[in-house]
Amino acid sequence: MVHSREKSILRLNRKKREPRILESLADIDSKDLDGVIALGNFDGVHLGHQRLIKGAVNLAKTFDLPSLIITFDPHPRTILKPQKPPQLLLTKNLKRRLLSQLEAGVLFFFPFNENIALSTPQEFVRDILVKKLAVNSVFVGSNFTFGFRGKGNVSLLQSLAAELNFNVHVLPLVRKENTVVSSSNIRYFLKQGNITKAAQLLGYFPLWEGEVVVGERRGYKLGFPTANLDIDPNILLPAEGVYAGKVFLKGEWLKAVINIGKKPTFNGKSSSIPEAHILNFPFKPLYGYHLEMQIFEYLRPERKFISKQKLINQIKKDINKAEKILNNR
Repeated sequence: MVHSREKSILRLNRKKREPRILESLADIDSKDLDGVIALGNFDGVHLGHQRLIKGAVNLAKTFDLPSLIITFDPHPRTILKPQKPPQLLLTKNLKRRLLSQLEAGVLFFFPFNENIALSTPQEFVRDILVKKLAVNSVFVGSNFTFGFRGKGNVSLLQSLAAELNFNVHVLPLVRKENTVVSSSNIRYFLKQGNITKAAQLLGYFPLWEGEVVVGERRGYKLGFPTANLDIDPNILLPAEGVYAGKVFLKGEWLKAVINIGKKPTFNGKSSSIPEAHILNFPFKPLYGYHLEMQIFEYLRPERKFISKQKLINQIKKDINKAEKILNNR
């Protein structure tokens, strides 16, 4: 394993030149052949993914070859275990934007379906990587698996590469402060509300997105209106509680206090969608707007207050604490 002090190369930049986005093998062009491929699910686009992809991109630049990121869409577990789909770290849109910053020439959302799921590892390599893509080199992580029931592993890939005349670069797992950088570890820390640790592994603070929908307007009645965000149910949210964060609205990141939970003061019985109270923002309905939400720090757990006034007093404290945190971001 690599012990790494590596920093993220992502800057949430919306101006960087985008790669060509492909979603079908039929879209592959002759100029994409004989390229260097970074292959994986890349859920979260964390520090390990970034390192792997930049290795592929740099090799391609060195030898003036095409560079391709290939990520499966949807996540294979969605097809393989539909009764228990994965809790994803990013929507496809956010994943596209983050992967697009890594300077590959092509970003290929490879369509994963039942036929692909039934392909043997040998069929995937011969029919897709070699026949369709004429791969020159492929970069994968040391824990990469592929083919029917995940029976293909790095050793088999290397054996097939030697037989079919292409190169395999296997990158060891990255560690950040004695923790393996992995999507599963990031999920664990988010479920604990440990945003700091999740961000260390991601290389950026966690991101969510969704459309503002009509809520119960309780925040408005208390004097603290909120934007209620409709999040894809397949996307993992952090532990319930109150957080300091920001929302991206109309080209600007705005400070916010974000609540995720059941609204215990009002006897909430089911988990609510995230609510963001945007600080120093003139109130106006934002229904239908698309917002991005970024969380920086856990402030406190949800709890039930004996009166609305006690809740209002606590919200004011939350806002003051969030202001201090966010002024340093």
